[in-house]
Amino acid sequence: MAYRIIILGGYGNFGARVARALASEPNIELIVAGRDLGSASRFVRTIGGAGAACEATGLDHTASDFPANLHALRPNLVVHTSGPFQGQDYHVARVAIDAGAHYLDLADGRAFVAGIGVLDAAAREHGVVVASGASTLPAVSSAVVDSMLRPWPRPEP
Repeated sequence: MAYRIIILGGYGNFGARVARALASEPNIELIVAGRDLGSASRFVRTIGGAGAACEATGLDHTASDFPANLHALRPNLVVHTSGPFQGQDYHVARVAIDAGAHYLDLADGRAFVAGIGVLDAAAREHGVVVASGASTLPAVSSAVVDSMLRPWPRPEP
């Protein structure tokens, strides 16, 4: 059985990059999701081929039927690329957890990334991983700051 990955915002700027990278992987069922099924379908036609089985679906994470629609897709992993994340709550991650799927987002908003820990207990209870901030901005900026602090002496009073 193939590993089912849904990319929310999968034909957008960042989601498309993730989708293209995963499309060449065997044993993956890649579902490119977004508000516009036509746009998702056109994008999937450009990445189909060897590797992952790719399909498109219309899926709006702000719609009232989002939880039922996500559950019906039976994902193993939900990759949330539909930003901006500032101002969003954790409803997508909560629905993914309830569906028994791992969750990963590309958030770069400090408050959003720092607060994701509120879902730790629910994720552990369902046996899934929830991770936030898999964007280049948090990763690169943290690495730069970390590397810059190492050679500097600690200030003394």
